[in-house]
Amino acid sequence: MKKYSYLALLMLGASALAGADLTGRGEVTGHGGGIWLSGGGGTHGLFGGSAGIVASSKALVFFDVSYAPLESANLGLVDPGSGVTVSASGSAKLLDLAGGIKYSLTRTESRKPDPYVIFATGVGRASVSGTGTARQGSQTVTVNISESTSNFAVHGGIGVRLYVGGKWGIQPEFRFGHYFAEGGGGNAARFTAGVFYQFGK
Repeated sequence: MKKYSYLALLMLGASALAGADLTGRGEVTGHGGGIWLSGGGGTHGLFGGSAGIVASSKALVFFDVSYAPLESANLGLVDPGSGVTVSASGSAKLLDLAGGIKYSLTRTESRKPDPYVIFATGVGRASVSGTGTARQGSQTVTVNISESTSNFAVHGGIGVRLYVGGKWGIQPEFRFGHYFAEGGGGNAARFTAGVFYQFGK
């Protein structure tokens, strides 16, 4: 699944750029917010960034990266009878890589509020790691666990550019996505607010 997920991401970027009348302008954005995961995954903080090329008066071809620390836990136990001390820690995280198109509902040259729709595909990589240690006297046993999975994802959403200056402003955005996996996969909804900067001619 992972190999085909990366291939789909590359194909999307190539097809979006093929034959495009590139304007020589671009946009970079840094964002932060929250993500909700279905199936009891809960709500978590999220941050990341994106970069894109203006392909036409309405279309921005972009690639973005987002990171969400999902869970972390620490545990310590002591058995007074045996003198055994056990400590454990673990964490889970989600890394999203996505590429697609932001299609403006106005003209990208406009400095008025610029709403747009989003379509993107990509890869969601979820990973879990943990360490457990047991000590008794001079004896120590440590166990490390690390697991990860990568799944193809499709995202859609809406956003708006709110210009503060001639080339920069604030960009609130909402996306809904689906991660494809055995057993049906899962859904995610995220809301972010970011700062964008446009460059080029």
